[in-house]
Parts: sequence; C-alpha cells; structure tokens
Amino acid sequence: MKNALILGGGSKWGAEFTKKLSETYHVDLITGSYFTHDNVTTHHIDWFGMNEDVLREILFKINDKTFDIIFFNHNSGGGPNEQSYAPGSEYPIDQWHMQN
Repeated sequence: MKNALILGGGSKWGAEFTKKLSETYHVDLITGSYFTHDNVTTHHIDWFGMNEDVLREILFKINDKTFDIIFFNHNSGGGPNEQSYAPGSEYPIDQWHMQN
C-alpha cells in the first residue's frame, strides 16, 4: 500500500479528503483533531502549543517511511487571509507567526 502524509486534514473538508485517500493509501495524519478512520494513523498536535520537541516526537514516529503524497491542508482557523489585507484591518502579529 502506498503512503500519504497529510498535515491539517482532520476536520471538515480535510477529514473527507483523508477518508477518501485512505481507501488506497495508508495515511499518516498530523492534526489538531481527534480523528480516527481505517488506514489512518493520527498524530494529534496542539498547533498553538507546538514546539520543536513536540514536532521532533511526531517526526520520529514517521521517520522511516517514504511518502508518495504529502499534502498540506491548513485553514488555520481564520487569517491571515484576504480580509487581513483589507484597508484598516488589524491582525495580531503573534497569530501570523503561529499560523504560518
């Protein structure tokens, strides 16, 4: 079976994509959601509390795999987006750093 890595595909549209992909791939899913599905190994992460040690712990678990697909699916719960660039719009710089 082929392997896929999805970052941020544990809810809404991303969850549906993950389910569909898991029909033909084993999926390693890094998500803030508590997602479960056949052929999916979920690596739960707190995106806002993440640090280098947490990331290393997750990456250690998948270090020996070769991925046929790597897919980034982040909506980041809001901006930065087109509204953030609107005249007069303010968006906290800490949120920009965390979500990018």
